[in-house]
Amino acid sequence: MKPLRILHICASSGDIIGGMENQVLGLCAHLAKDTSTDVHLAGGATLAAVAPAKVQTHQLPTEHSRRNKDLKRQLQELVSLLSPQVIHAHGLKAADLTRKLKLPNDTKRVITIHGYKRKLRNLESFDACIGVSKEIVETLKKQSSKAQLIENGIERYCGPEYSKEAICSMFGLPKEQPVLLCAGRLAEVKRFEWVMRACRDLSVSLLVAGQGNQLSILESHTSKHVQLIGQRRDIQALMSGCDALVIASKREGMSLSMIEALALETPVLSTRVSGAATLLPENCLLGDDSEKSFKASLASALIKFNKLKSLQKQSFDYAQTQLNIEQTARKTRQLYDALTTKPELLFLGDCNTCGTKQLSGKVYADIVSESLSKTHINCGQTMSTTREALRFFDDHMSEDVSAVFIQYGLVDSWQTIKAAPYVLYYPDTRLRRFCRRWVKKWKKYGRKLGIGRLFGMQHQVPIMEYISNIETIIKRARCPVFLIETAPNHDSSRNPAIGEYNQALARIAESHADTTCIKCFNDFSQKMTNYYQDPTHFSPAGHACLAENIIEQIKAKPYELNK
Repeated sequence: MKPLRILHICASSGDIIGGMENQVLGLCAHLAKDTSTDVHLAGGATLAAVAPAKVQTHQLPTEHSRRNKDLKRQLQELVSLLSPQVIHAHGLKAADLTRKLKLPNDTKRVITIHGYKRKLRNLESFDACIGVSKEIVETLKKQSSKAQLIENGIERYCGPEYSKEAICSMFGLPKEQPVLLCAGRLAEVKRFEWVMRACRDLSVSLLVAGQGNQLSILESHTSKHVQLIGQRRDIQALMSGCDALVIASKREGMSLSMIEALALETPVLSTRVSGAATLLPENCLLGDDSEKSFKASLASALIKFNKLKSLQKQSFDYAQTQLNIEQTARKTRQLYDALTTKPELLFLGDCNTCGTKQLSGKVYADIVSESLSKTHINCGQTMSTTREALRFFDDHMSEDVSAVFIQYGLVDSWQTIKAAPYVLYYPDTRLRRFCRRWVKKWKKYGRKLGIGRLFGMQHQVPIMEYISNIETIIKRARCPVFLIETAPNHDSSRNPAIGEYNQALARIAESHADTTCIKCFNDFSQKMTNYYQDPTHFSPAGHACLAENIIEQIKAKPYELNK
């Protein structure tokens, strides 16, 4: 069996290895330990120079912008040479480069967002979108239905640890007052100025470790007990002896320094940035509305200084057990396997097949697959019709698929103006999104102007075309096909048309071998309150009910997928 070939792309420029780069290096190193994984890393010269020995590196001119033709050409040539099964982009620059690559149909694209970003777009073209903190995932969910959490992790530290006395002696600091530490790039976003100015007026000592373009500015804020100590190789040894790590950043992803400190049971005081906001107790979060509020909250935290360790005991435990690179690599590999494993069940359908972002449980496709111990792919998509079903089927049907499930009718049966064109929702493109916006406007004004009365109305997908589309899939499937009725809508005016399309499904099932119609209209009509989370979309109870109906039908017949 060939190893799974993964290409990681980290397109950052500059000479400093920051949090994202360190996380990529650690992830690649741990993935490469598995002999069933062939790990490649494409990045700039600085990154390539420090890459782990078992990781095959490919240097790219990442000092150029994402629009640079030479950078895009070299990356395309590399991808064509390697033919990886998974391309894993880290950061938005790498994501933009990855989106424009010409890839084989079976290559999967994954993106990890390592920091807070205001503008995230075009994420739906990726097969998975990873956020490194819970806050980032919440942002991603607004842009992509494929968002999931895989938190940053660090290597377990087994090196020396300094005592506080040793640190005070090393830097000439008074032993009787707390010693605080800041660590990271000396960049404006880290707001080390705030910490340094605050500590000059407080009875504490401060060490700032790192290098960056803010060095000359920060030098003016030093004093005997507020020191810049440069880039350090013993940062975790220093953390172990300091009284607390301080983070004053405007934004973070999931700070590796924070994880390192917590794993060493060194308390962390942080602004309410991603990662810290959910990992630290509320009274350990510092004000960031202004420098004045930051200083006041830091002074307040120092009053309860002796209680910080007990307050953060739960955070220490979580960092030690969950935020290690082994966990990050394991979860990432599981994701790769899920993406590249050939599906045995293919689900085609609309919004009630994919589920909504508000759904708190599993969709019926997941429940059915788990019950049958089968892998599956869910091609459900909001607003889609049997026209999209034909495209999904072409892209995802394979010899490994042992059953196809089809649930369309909600949008197909919708009454719309005859003169309104239909723009496919899949495959999605910028041009199609633009055209759909104009079609929606045309329909809106068409209703106001009475164009429907002038041209007449029709179902979004006329019933004869609906039947033809489904029969095309059945004839080409060469495996059992399950036609799932459309459930009733809370808008009762839509239900006669839905009933008509359901009757068509029953007739199709009767005329084709190995085709079964799954009934659900009557069951759902009797429990309209329990089975819906809104007038259209199923609740967890609705998905569970439909899954039970499907499983009963499968087990009642001698299908191969029962084995």
